[in-house]
Amino acid sequence: MQILEDFYQINMETLDSINSNIKPVVEITNQPNSYTFWVLIISLALVLLTVLGLYLFHMRNKNRNKLDPNLSETIKEAKNNSIDMGNIIISINNAPELYKKLSKMYHPDKYAGTDYEEIANNIFQAINAKRRDYNSLLKIQQLAEEKLPSKV
Repeated sequence: MQILEDFYQINMETLDSINSNIKPVVEITNQPNSYTFWVLIISLALVLLTVLGLYLFHMRNKNRNKLDPNLSETIKEAKNNSIDMGNIIISINNAPELYKKLSKMYHPDKYAGTDYEEIANNIFQAINAKRRDYNSLLKIQQLAEEKLPSKV
C-alpha cells in the first residue's frame, strides 16, 4: 500500500508542476497579440479587393452590352448570311492565274487609239476590282469576249 501512496504522491507533484506550466501559457494566449491584429487587417483588405474586383467585372460586362445594343441582331444576320465556300476555295486557287491571263489579254494599252479603248478601260477596271473572285472574273471574261475583239 505504501507503494501506491508514493506513486500517488509523485503523480500529484507532477500534475502540480504541469499545472504551474500551463497557467503562463494560458495567460500569454489571452493577451492581445499584434500578429492577430495584422491577420485581421490583411483578411479585411483581401475581402475588400475581392468585392471591388467583382464589382468592376460586373460593370465591364454591363458596359460591353451597352456599346452595341444590336449585337444579337448582327450575330443572327451573320449566321443567316449565305457564303459560297466553294467559290472562296476555287478563288484562292484559280483566281490569280485567271487574273494574269485576263489582264494581259484585255489591257487598255492594246486597244489604245481604237474605238474599243473606253470599253477595254472599263473591263480592265472591273478585272482589277474582282481580281480575287474567280466566278466574277469568268463573267468579265465572257463580257470581254463579246464586246472586244481578242486580237487587235
